[in-house]
Amino acid sequence: MSNTSEPRLEDKLRGVLRLKQYSPRTEETYVQWYRRYVHFHAQTAGRMRHPAEMGAGEVEAFLTNLAVDRKLAASSQNQAVRGDAGLLCKLLYGCGLRVAEGLALKVKDVDLNGGTVTVRGG
Repeated sequence: MSNTSEPRLEDKLRGVLRLKQYSPRTEETYVQWYRRYVHFHAQTAGRMRHPAEMGAGEVEAFLTNLAVDRKLAASSQNQAVRGDAGLLCKLLYGCGLRVAEGLALKVKDVDLNGGTVTVRGG
């Protein structure tokens, strides 16, 4: 009996970053942002949730926490958006973005209230 379970989302994120030939340090940074996102919501919800179960509200809560409560710089927020594999996968699929377009997104490009994503240079 073979074990053909699907790879974990973190492993898929690493695979995409390696395919795009990101440096090992960049890969690790993005994976750390992904973990921070998951752990932030585990603390607020009281249980671990898969990013596929989360939506725009959870992304907004995480980014608000970074900006307001932790006073994180805009560049770090942008890095967090690019490092969130669940959000990235949803944007790629839901908006029809290419991987490079999704990885190039910045916080200012995603308008959660208006339901729009601005793709620059795509």
